[in-house]
Amino acid sequence: MKLKLLALAAIVLAPALLFGWPQPGEQAPSVYIADTAYVSHLIPDEYRGNVILLNFWQST
Repeated sequence: MKLKLLALAAIVLAPALLFGWPQPGEQAPSVYIADTAYVSHLIPDEYRGNVILLNFWQST
């Protein structure tokens, strides 16, 4: 059973792994991200030329 699930996962995830990421030298796609004040920012277009630090956390 585990082998079947592993094979299914490999078949489903293989195209995403092969075609999902930008190639070397290719620009990453833009993403909208909301800040703590719920204001949307377009990353990287609004911050081109600057260093961006994204901090992901979960509080419970």
